[in-house]
Amino acid sequence: MPQITRIPKKEIYLKLLKMEKEIKELKELFEGTKKKPRRRVSLKGLWGNIKISNREIEEAKRSLFPYEYKPLKE
Repeated sequence: MPQITRIPKKEIYLKLLKMEKEIKELKELFEGTKKKPRRRVSLKGLWGNIKISNREIEEAKRSLFPYEYKPLKE
């Protein structure tokens, strides 16, 4: 008959916690959902005192979404 070795419950518990953590990390990596803290950045501070006209905003919209706008008249 094989010899049975007793392992302390605390040791088993710690190993299970470690395995659970590793499984969660693998799952996040596999799914590509590793959560990173997001921080909002103000563009006002980034661009300083730049003045942007409504005309420039419209030109930018037209260049990004040409299928939604008619050709721009000069």
